[in-house]
Amino acid sequence: MMAADTRTAQTGAPQMLLACVRRLEEVLDQEIEALNEHRNAELADCNRRKSRALLELTRIARTLPSDAVDAGLQSGIAALRTKLVRNRDLLQIHIDAVREVADLLARVMAEQDSDGTYLSRPGRTQ
Repeated sequence: MMAADTRTAQTGAPQMLLACVRRLEEVLDQEIEALNEHRNAELADCNRRKSRALLELTRIARTLPSDAVDAGLQSGIAALRTKLVRNRDLLQIHIDAVREVADLLARVMAEQDSDGTYLSRPGRTQ
């Protein structure tokens, strides 16, 4: 009975994985849209759902026999990879922007804290 259950789970794994890939694509589409439209309030929810979907994807993929990957699944995974790259690139743009603002604020704060002792012209900030 255990072997039959395992076989049934393995034959359903490609469909389950493809369904999971599609759900993850939907979450990525929503996150990409939120990033493009600067709707930052939605990002925490998108990140939570993306993490759950990635965990589910990993768990299903572990049960998938290597010979069970068909053209449809390969196509779905390729599309997911493209969206993941786009998502990563957008997130990197936002991270870089935040880093730039943080650096600017740190520089301004340092200039405000300075008494001018080490400036070329005391009393003036750069």
